[in-house]
Amino acid sequence: MKMKSYQILFILLWAELHFHEGVAMTMKQKKMEDTPQDVEDDADEPTPSPFSEDEIDELLDWHNYARGTVTPTASNMEYLNWDPYLQNIAQQWAEECKWMHGQPSDVTIQYGQNLFAGSALSSATPKGIVKRWVDENLFYNHTTNNCRKGKVCGHYTQVVWSTTTGLGCGRALCPNLEGAGKNMYMVVCQYSPAGNVVGHSPYVSGPSCTKCRSGIGQCYENLCRSCEEHDEICECRQMCQNCGTVDMETCRCNCPTGYRGTDCSETCKDFHPYCGQNPGFPKQSCRFHPMIPRLCPLTCGLCVLPNEEQSCQETTTIAATIAELKTTETTEETVQGISEIFVRQDEVQDSNYLEHNEALGHNEPIENV
Repeated sequence: MKMKSYQILFILLWAELHFHEGVAMTMKQKKMEDTPQDVEDDADEPTPSPFSEDEIDELLDWHNYARGTVTPTASNMEYLNWDPYLQNIAQQWAEECKWMHGQPSDVTIQYGQNLFAGSALSSATPKGIVKRWVDENLFYNHTTNNCRKGKVCGHYTQVVWSTTTGLGCGRALCPNLEGAGKNMYMVVCQYSPAGNVVGHSPYVSGPSCTKCRSGIGQCYENLCRSCEEHDEICECRQMCQNCGTVDMETCRCNCPTGYRGTDCSETCKDFHPYCGQNPGFPKQSCRFHPMIPRLCPLTCGLCVLPNEEQSCQETTTIAATIAELKTTETTEETVQGISEIFVRQDEVQDSNYLEHNEALGHNEPIENV
């Protein structure tokens, strides 16, 4: 049957219409197929939630408060400062959303690390985070350097590790925190130098700031801190042994002949069995390498043996030191402050207990025994 022209035109129009509808339907179906996956991918992306300037100040304040109020008191506890580099590392690792210790692949130095995860932002506050870690001190025995069996103390010991001076923390909201749960805030704090060195105690007990690493006994809220770093009243708490005297201008000990160390408690001696030996490190070898005088200070003449007949009274007390520098303080206030050895009870109180935490130091956390 021969088709008329208007019939042919109708068929062509019908075909074209259905062709465009088919293309539109295919594109719509493809969009519907892609949308769920795209949404899922977006949902798995972490949301950075870095700490604000005020929160950074809080993190430092709570860390330093915990360090300055340890029991027994610490003689060599350093003041913590904020480190932007550590903050950057911590933020990068928090955004990885992996509930495990680690660091960005381009970081080769092993820093100390504490981890925390909470399901609400209200639990991931500076005070709440530090409180959770510091509360582990209930299970830690400083005298034996042991943690109660079945408990964790590594977060606490890293927070109060005396030689740590740098802190940086990051935070991110993780839709799926691997190993912990969904919709969790992950907090990472990095510490430098790292603590939790196996076999070592977090700090040396004794009167505050009497064994500062720098040898300068300047003190800020029971922490070793140079008076040049703050505008508060400058306190010198240096104590010297073996007839040593405090230089009030530098807050350092002047040690008598035969004694050395930040508090004159060390006697002159060699530290290697080959010192003074030939073959070994005879006296004439002291000029060959700078390491030899460090190993053999007695042999190389950097110090001499103490005079065993020398006798003296305890030359410097904390009360006398502070009384000279803090002229606005009354004698009664000074004596009271010294008798208490500047110890305060831990007032870190908070009802928000958190859900997950982990700690990492230079080596594994102290052994639980």
